[in-house]
Amino acid sequence: MAQLMLGNIDEGATDEEIRAFLEKYGFPACQKIERVLGDGSRPAALVTFEGVDAAVLAQAIDACNAERSRPAEPGGPGPRCLLAGTPPPDRRLHEVAGRAGFTAVGPTLIETWTQPGAVVDVAGGDATMALARQVHADPAGPRSFADAGAALLEAIAESAAEAVVLWQIEEDEAQAWHLPAQRAALAGEGLPALVMTRRDWLARDGAGDEIAAFLQGVGR
Repeated sequence: MAQLMLGNIDEGATDEEIRAFLEKYGFPACQKIERVLGDGSRPAALVTFEGVDAAVLAQAIDACNAERSRPAEPGGPGPRCLLAGTPPPDRRLHEVAGRAGFTAVGPTLIETWTQPGAVVDVAGGDATMALARQVHADPAGPRSFADAGAALLEAIAESAAEAVVLWQIEEDEAQAWHLPAQRAALAGEGLPALVMTRRDWLARDGAGDEIAAFLQGVGR
């Protein structure tokens, strides 16, 4: 038996919708969904999978890897700007970059929740250890063990970015520990970069105007 805790579930989400979401990402059929009161404004759900062994887990990983291996959608026209740091709650910063003549690259918060991530390497056949290695090496989380500077350079290379906006919100204090490594990476790369820290999470502090002015200067 295995159990999975899902947090921040919409109160109106049905058991059928939760099952469909899990099956979309390769989870086996679950036998029980128990709603649990959460600390925030939304409850959690404890999902129980009966009879889940290493073979079933490996099958689920294979299904997710097939989803992960699909080619990425082509980006938009024009030069690219990497939006790094705290994933914004929506695409308002992307739209600012678009109006300045750039294609913004970087996920929103919701997109980070739904992206399947990198392919899981089940070398040696131990599916549980493979998942543990994946979680440990995941560079996406603010409390990640990965090298934040190296991850930023990799994102720059993959996106072919010509400019970088490193945006961190006030509430995302864990990102501050990554800032020195990210600043050093940006300095070594030599790309035009705008570093914005301790910002309002809805960009109500003039962030859009600052980003627009920065990108308009880059584009000259």
